[in-house]
Amino acid sequence: MGISGARQGTCSLPDPELRARVAACYAGARPFARGYVRHKLRLDPVHAALLELAGPRGFGEVLDLGCGRGQTGVLLLLAGAARRVHGIERNRAWLAEANAAAAPLGFVATLADLATMPALPPADTVLLIDVLYQFETPAQIALLGAAAAAARRRVVIRSMDATAGLRGALTRFGETALRHLWPGSRRRINPLPITRLTSAFAAAGWTITVTSCAAAMAPANMLIVAERTGAAATALL
Repeated sequence: MGISGARQGTCSLPDPELRARVAACYAGARPFARGYVRHKLRLDPVHAALLELAGPRGFGEVLDLGCGRGQTGVLLLLAGAARRVHGIERNRAWLAEANAAAAPLGFVATLADLATMPALPPADTVLLIDVLYQFETPAQIALLGAAAAAARRRVVIRSMDATAGLRGALTRFGETALRHLWPGSRRRINPLPITRLTSAFAAAGWTITVTSCAAAMAPANMLIVAERTGAAATALL
């Protein structure tokens, strides 16, 4: 199936009560981590976008690739939008914070480098939020293929639109400027065109939607949702 037209506008933020419940899970974390989670939940529209996408049916079992400190998984679990979350992260300190906050909720943590994993564990929904553009192009394509093979229902990707002119340049600048705040991140900023990220899914018969999920410092951020339909092939790339 084809790709829907990108819809403009930003996503609303989660309600304050839910944000507070998520933040409370990090009460024992380092001060920087606590502040990071609070501000991420308040300022980043991707969390509300995911809750809206999950809807009444929920995401089922979630595989969160590059889960960082795990606040997305905690949010989904507390909101009842995920039955179980498996987070994969290569930064040991971040993963420890994620595990401490989320393990009682049904979070499973795996320390691993996505660049060296030949295959991914299966899940109903696979998340790639702000991850792909940190890899070289061949590694991005390989990771997309692995995510597609692992996903029973959908793959959700957030990446920046490399063709968005000034908005794209501002988003790239913001990502580069903030690298010093998370030294465990990869140093590469390599956003591929959105059509490059969606083409293999569309060719294999998945339904694709692309919507804006922008923030003040990242006006070119887009949310890509690829969903299996009918007998969509499991191997894309």
